[in-house]
Amino acid sequence: MNYPDNANSPQHSSMKVTVKKTLIPVFIIAFGFAIYAIMKALAPEPEKIEVEQKPQLVKVVEIKKEDLRIPIFSQGNVSAISESVLTAQVAGNIIQVSSKFADGGYFAKGDRLLTIDDTDYQVALLEAQARLTIAQANLQEEQARVKQAKDEWRLSGKALSAAPVLAVRLPQLQKAQAELTLAEAVVKSAKIQLSRTVIQAPYNAIIRNTQVDVGQYVSSGNTLATIISVETAKVRLPIKQQDMPFILLPSLQAQVMKDTQVNSVNTSKVELSSITNHKIDMRTTHLIGSEGVVDNTSRVQFVVAVIDDPYNLKGNEQRSALPVGSFVQAEIQGKTLSNVTRIPRSAVIGKNTVYLFSHQKTLMIQSIDIIRTDKHYVYTQDSLPENARLITTELSLPIKGMLLRVRDFEANDTPKPKFSVSQSN
Repeated sequence: MNYPDNANSPQHSSMKVTVKKTLIPVFIIAFGFAIYAIMKALAPEPEKIEVEQKPQLVKVVEIKKEDLRIPIFSQGNVSAISESVLTAQVAGNIIQVSSKFADGGYFAKGDRLLTIDDTDYQVALLEAQARLTIAQANLQEEQARVKQAKDEWRLSGKALSAAPVLAVRLPQLQKAQAELTLAEAVVKSAKIQLSRTVIQAPYNAIIRNTQVDVGQYVSSGNTLATIISVETAKVRLPIKQQDMPFILLPSLQAQVMKDTQVNSVNTSKVELSSITNHKIDMRTTHLIGSEGVVDNTSRVQFVVAVIDDPYNLKGNEQRSALPVGSFVQAEIQGKTLSNVTRIPRSAVIGKNTVYLFSHQKTLMIQSIDIIRTDKHYVYTQDSLPENARLITTELSLPIKGMLLRVRDFEANDTPKPKFSVSQSN
């Protein structure tokens, strides 16, 4: 039996195919690396260019010191300065009431509101006057008897100073004089009681509510009506404790003595505004004092502003009535502060830090002592660096001394740090 050569055997052919499949990819990869190496070796060097890194752009405002009258805002309701509950001081039937004796009715001082039946009090006055006449007659009679007794004592030849008091009827005279005084007091009391049957307005007022009507019997002490003053009104304005030092108020002594000199000259002015009939009504007034008590709940103090002619009874065409209970907003003119810097709240970082743009165009970080804040600004009396300006832009990574630029300085010679990067053609 004959065997073929190994070269021509099936096993040998299979090995040749496997070698070809392995070597061809390796050859292709090696060839690719060779081409890349040749191209890299022949490629020109990339040109280096300088890229400028500009300082951060910020917005700034000038820092100004000025004398400011800081406004303080508040709000409150109009209330009556005087509100009284009228009560009956005598008993009887109400026989007459004024046509204006109704809720909202207006009365001038001294106007008659209602009348209580005075028949019993007229009779009591007549009786008192009769007793007075009797007492006057008794006194005259007793005075005559005293004169006669003194004359008789002188006829005895003795000194009048040695006469016993009974001999000259001095006790009887004193009794007659006391009875006359008592009778006069009873007449005066009867007249007062009679006058109290007519109820009059104690001041210019409107009636808040009535509780009686004609034909009704009232006893002494019964409530008749509640009235409120229309000449002046007041507004209680809540003020935060930290704002109180900025308000100009009359002294406590002036408030206690109700000093007539308390006016807009020595106390803070107040601008009151309210919306009536779809228009804003403005009134200028002043503070008349403080209630002097800190509210336990809100921790505020109340100051009081006065309103003249709240119901516009004088007919001023430039203003509307401000009835009791009206809501008003108030702008109080505070004390004038010297050398104050006003800083926008948006420029304050954290609690009390500001960023400043120095004359060297670098960042300065400074803490300030804030004396007051409001809705838009904070106020300080600190001395800020000369020639510095306030930065109003929010900085992402603020570093003290970092270079900055503003639009006014973009064309100037601000130092510009540089670094190199490579750029391929």
